[in-house]
Amino acid sequence: MTITSPEIQAQRRTANDQTVEFVRLGYAGASLDFRTQVMDVDTFRRCMEVIGGYNSFSGTAVAETVGGIFGELMHVDVGRECSVVLYLYLPFTAQQRAGSREGCIPIPDKDREALAGDLCRIGRQLHADEISIENHDGRPYYVRLWWD
Repeated sequence: MTITSPEIQAQRRTANDQTVEFVRLGYAGASLDFRTQVMDVDTFRRCMEVIGGYNSFSGTAVAETVGGIFGELMHVDVGRECSVVLYLYLPFTAQQRAGSREGCIPIPDKDREALAGDLCRIGRQLHADEISIENHDGRPYYVRLWWD
């Protein structure tokens, strides 16, 4: 179900603006250790713009590359663990994909494993210093990318 109420859409825009401001404050020195959940690609791209460049991290390159596959993910946690960190969450069902209107169709484990592998490859392409896959019940749950 899509909620189209102008009031709810305005609240969603406000929440997205607050997410971007939270990330900006974190990278302005307010915190060396934080994470925030980003549910849509536009907010993700704005967060990457706010972070900008940081050692080998390029917010522009990450926004373009990860932004291009955002719809295949459940959501992304943007944060800082002294340096830039992203947690890319893999959906278990088609309905869990960001912005999906699909039904609750399970995503086969082989497809989730392939996506996790693609995310690791993307992490290497984007010069992430640490790349790891966290499993849940023996299946990929998220991919962590960290830049020093």
